[in-house]
Amino acid sequence: MAYSLISHFKASPALANGVAFAISAMISYGLNTLWSFSASASPRNFQRFLIVTIAGCLLASLIARVAEAHGLPYYQGILLIILLVTPITFLLHLLWTYRWVKEDA
Repeated sequence: MAYSLISHFKASPALANGVAFAISAMISYGLNTLWSFSASASPRNFQRFLIVTIAGCLLASLIARVAEAHGLPYYQGILLIILLVTPITFLLHLLWTYRWVKEDA
């Protein structure tokens, strides 16, 4: 998605990654809640998921801006985001967003 926004719509890498992250977050909540963490959707885990997702989006945008400021090609910024933001947000979800689900079981 970020690649398409940049190459076809001339969006900046930071904006493209922000938009891509927001869209993927909506899909990610459903998939992570039901499949990865075998939990039920609830206001509590949705709120925590949004907090982690917003933090991840801010981190992704920061990484894209830093990569751009250092003259890196946009695809290297995208690669850095994938390599850094994905495992960080997964760990936060495991240790915080869905932690209470396992504790209540």
